Amino acid sequence: MISLTIGRRLVIRPLGVLLEKLNLLKTGLIKKITHISRLQVIIPILLLTAIGLYQSCQAPSTTLFKLLSPTETGIHFNNTIIEDSINNILNFTNLYTGSGVGIGDFNKDGLPDVFLGGNMETSRLFLNKGNLQFE
Repeated sequence: MISLTIGRRLVIRPLGVLLEKLNLLKTGLIKKITHISRLQVIIPILLLTAIGLYQSCQAPSTTLFKLLSPTETGIHFNNTIIEDSINNILNFTNLYTGSGVGIGDFNKDGLPDVFLGGNMETSRLFLNKGNLQFE
């Protein structure tokens, strides 16, 4: 149990309620916390850590996507950025975010085409020929 002093009243609450009231402590509505057992703080942290480690060690689930190489798809594009005294992150804050990516049916054949914009490279339009083949 945890004892809290709210104004002049002494209130006893479990740890879960304390965590909900921490925002009140920051704002000054709760004046002080008089007693918190170290175990009441450490045990929930250890349990959450153990659960996180257990979940991260699980075998990976099957994925919905497969990484295809540029030779398989026909999309060869690299937005290479060369920094100098003019072209740098201090002068252009969006230098590394890229110019943009657009997907749409540009040639009206019913297949999604890919447009890749480049910062220091020429922007390219890749037309979908079907079966994830682009030119």
